[in-house]
Amino acid sequence: MISNIIKRIIKILSSVKLALFIMIGLTIASILGVTKLEGVFSSWWFLALVIIFFLNTLTCTIQQVRRTLSKVKGLKNGNWNSSKRINKELRINEKEFQGDIGEIIQKAFQKKKYKTKEFVKEESILFLNIKNKLAYWGSVIFHISLLIVIVGGVLTLTMKMWGSFGVLEKKFFNDRHEDYVMTNEGPWTDHDFSRFKLYLNRVILDITDEGELHDYKADITFFEDGQPVKRALVSGPSPVEYKGLIFYKKLFGYAPGLILKQDGEEKVRFFTTIDTKLDKSQNIYYKQEFKIPRSNLKVEADFYPTITISDGKPEIKSHTLERPAMYLKVFEGDKLLYDGVLFKDKTVNFANYSLHFAKLKRWYGFSVVRDYGISIVFFGFGLSVIGLIFIYLIIPKEIGCLLSKEDDDLILEFSGRTSRFKSLFAEEFDSLMEEFESELTEEEGEK
Repeated sequence: MISNIIKRIIKILSSVKLALFIMIGLTIASILGVTKLEGVFSSWWFLALVIIFFLNTLTCTIQQVRRTLSKVKGLKNGNWNSSKRINKELRINEKEFQGDIGEIIQKAFQKKKYKTKEFVKEESILFLNIKNKLAYWGSVIFHISLLIVIVGGVLTLTMKMWGSFGVLEKKFFNDRHEDYVMTNEGPWTDHDFSRFKLYLNRVILDITDEGELHDYKADITFFEDGQPVKRALVSGPSPVEYKGLIFYKKLFGYAPGLILKQDGEEKVRFFTTIDTKLDKSQNIYYKQEFKIPRSNLKVEADFYPTITISDGKPEIKSHTLERPAMYLKVFEGDKLLYDGVLFKDKTVNFANYSLHFAKLKRWYGFSVVRDYGISIVFFGFGLSVIGLIFIYLIIPKEIGCLLSKEDDDLILEFSGRTSRFKSLFAEEFDSLMEEFESELTEEEGEK
């Protein structure tokens, strides 16, 4: 009773129809997760579908391994059935032929890269010739690769951590959850946020001769116990790996250092970060709204690395820092106190306030990813390519030669088979038979 139930469960799990329905379900869920619904990939039902797909693939893989082992073991033991195969029969007069037939067979097939094994039967000898024997395992390798991809995918869905943060030049960033701008974590993510301490040495801008921004890079150093342990350069094509974390470039921008005075007395010194944005034409511009600390002032700021005035409007002339300035609108409540340009190292006065543009730093935004599954997924995909090569390009071929005796004749019964490209194999089989007959003719002529 129990064995029957187990057999039924295995039959269901190994069903091709089940695999098809699961793949359709996973495809629909993935489309919804990417385009519309949030949290699909971390939901219990999506993980349940993935686990069922894994069990389905595992069951099919085990069955495939058993079939392959049975076939390989059978060939190793000389199990050969010539029915339903390509066949050809040759007869040789034993009295007229005195050569070593086994040696001739082996030489003929070695020319075509077949390996020959001899089996002595009761009244006959079987010469079994096999080419591309490893390719029997192509389907097994492909199924195992699917299992590896599924395992890697589950690890990615459940344990991946993605976050973004920014840091000023000459400043540290400590790996603390509260210091990230944004994080996205799987349900089983390791919440250890103390893996690194990063120092931003400088932001390097790759600017063309025309003043256009081509790329922006971050020169960073990782510290442990107060000592530098690794220095690296983060750029678009070159992310940096450290302790299982991968650091990608995200954004960069500027951080003006400002001094606010009220009635001639210094009120506050502070840095504010200016966001980097893209317009509809994918041109970079810098803009931010912020409140000045210890005051009721609110500021709308546009930053210009090199400013130019065109038709009364400020524009970015170049991304090189030749004439940095900010265009400011300063409000106290709803009242506009100042509307104009503030250049680096200059001061503007409004009402009973003055604002001095004292310093300028760059900041760099990073995306950091910890993904235990991605390397496993890539390995699985690579292994699947090997499996597919074995399945479709490196085809195993088998040709058996059964040598028996009838009266004064030696009878050679050739039979061959392959799983794919049978017409090409038939041509190869015929070519081999012609070469073999030619070898026999030469041997008889010598005798």
